[in-house]
Amino acid sequence: MMRCGLSAFVVLDVYGRILATSYYAMAVAYSLILVMLSVHRADEINKS
Repeated sequence: MMRCGLSAFVVLDVYGRILATSYYAMAVAYSLILVMLSVHRADEINKS
């Protein structure tokens, strides 16, 4: 009984960490895309 609960806790912990990491990676990728878009827009404004 205790072992089953412990393994479930470990699975939840690992799943939570994966979820948090992917959420963090998504946030970083989103901010990078925003920065790239703003830089690209600034380049276009400078050209014209």
